[in-house]
Formats: sequence, C-alpha cells, structure tokens
Amino acid sequence: MTKSEHAHIRRAHRVIRMLSELHRMGFQRLRLMPYMYPIAYRIQIASISYFTVANGCHAKANVGVTYSSSSRGTDDEYFGWTDAKSDGARELAIKFAERLPEIVKSGLGRDWAYAGWLVELIGVLERFPNRVPVLFSEYSEEKPHEMRSLPLLLQNNEDYSDNTNRIVVVPLPPPGECVYD
Repeated sequence: MTKSEHAHIRRAHRVIRMLSELHRMGFQRLRLMPYMYPIAYRIQIASISYFTVANGCHAKANVGVTYSSSSRGTDDEYFGWTDAKSDGARELAIKFAERLPEIVKSGLGRDWAYAGWLVELIGVLERFPNRVPVLFSEYSEEKPHEMRSLPLLLQNNEDYSDNTNRIVVVPLPPPGECVYD
C-alpha cells in the first residue's frame, strides 16, 4: 500500500480507516462527511439517521463528532486526544468506542451497503494516496444534494509526477435516513 507523502493526508486516511474498523466492530450505521473548511480538512462522523436521503455523504451540521486537521494547532490530535498521535486505525476505533459511547451506540447495527461503499473508497484512496474525499468546500460549485459522485481532491491541486492530477471520483454512498432542506 502506497501512502501519501503528506502527513495530514495520511492522518485523514487513518480516520477513514478507523470508521471501517468501527464497522467491523458492529457499528455499521456510522457514516462520515468529509469536507474542507477554510483552514482545515474535516471529517464529521455521525449516525445514518443524520445523513440525507438525497446524498448519503451529507449530514446535518453539528451532529456527531468532527476530526479536524487543525485540531489544537496540530492534526495528529485525533478528536483532540493527545494520547493518540501514533495510533493506527484499529487503536483509534477502540478509543473512539470507549470515549464517545453515545455516538457509537447510535451507530450500532448493520448497513452492509454503506460498509461496502466505505471499503471501495478506502481501496481508491490506496490507489490515489495523495487525495482526500471532499463533499464540499468554500469553492464548491455543486450543492451536496445535487451531486452524483464524490470527488477526491489533490492536496493544493499540486501536479504530481505520478500522473494522479486527473479528476478522480467515487460513487456516492447509499442514501441516509434524514430528509431536510
């Protein structure tokens, strides 16, 4: 498996793999919403009940918990935890389950379609290690409910010598359970 040369991208990928580990632990109803905030890359994690029917990757704001690449000035403090800097995805999943029991409890149950989608996303990220999925950013032209696929963006739109500067997308995940404007 090729890893990104950018530490913040490796950490974002680790959070995505952490969610897959939580799925393996029986919490397949947890989902992620990846997005760019003006100063940081973020991944919001919450129950399927907060994700929209129109776009299974778009959640209501301020639900669940959010990983930020700018947490306390350093992106290796996952969810603000100072004791997880060198943790792998499995160790992060165990800490997540222990420290955020209400969120984890809300994700208990099966969602094989989403769990399969997440495995596919992780596989694509392994093939394109300098990319992150981004549902929206301050420069997004498409609204989340209008999207037909999830783009994987390059770090700062840099032109990498491995020819990964072309547009890469993955299908949207299965619909969530929330209906809202």
